[in-house]
Amino acid sequence: MLTEKSDVYACGVVLLEVLCARPALNNRLSHEEVNLAVWAMSCKSKRLIDMIVDPKLTCKIEASSLMKFMEIVEKCLKDHGDERPSMADVIWDLEYVLQIMKMIHREPPS
Repeated sequence: MLTEKSDVYACGVVLLEVLCARPALNNRLSHEEVNLAVWAMSCKSKRLIDMIVDPKLTCKIEASSLMKFMEIVEKCLKDHGDERPSMADVIWDLEYVLQIMKMIHREPPS
C-alpha cells in the first residue's frame, strides 16, 4: 500500500540518485552495491560517504552540507514509515541545506 511515507522513502532514493549519479538499482554492480539505498546507508555508517558521491560533485559540496544532506536521506530511508519525516519536514531540511550552501559560497562584499 502506497502512503505519504512511501513517497518520503522514494524521495530519499531520488536524492541519492542525484548525489551519486547512478540508478536506484544496478544489477551490473557487485552484490553489495546493487541497491543504492542499502549500499549508501552502509557507506554512511562506515563513514565512507566520499565513496558514494559523484566525483563531479565532490569539490562542489562542502562537507557540512553533504553530511546534512545524508542525514536527510537517512531519515527518509528509515525502515518503518512512522519513523520517516513528513514531506514538509524534508523540504524544510533541504531548504536549510541550500541556505547553508548559499552562505558558504557567497562572495564577500567588495
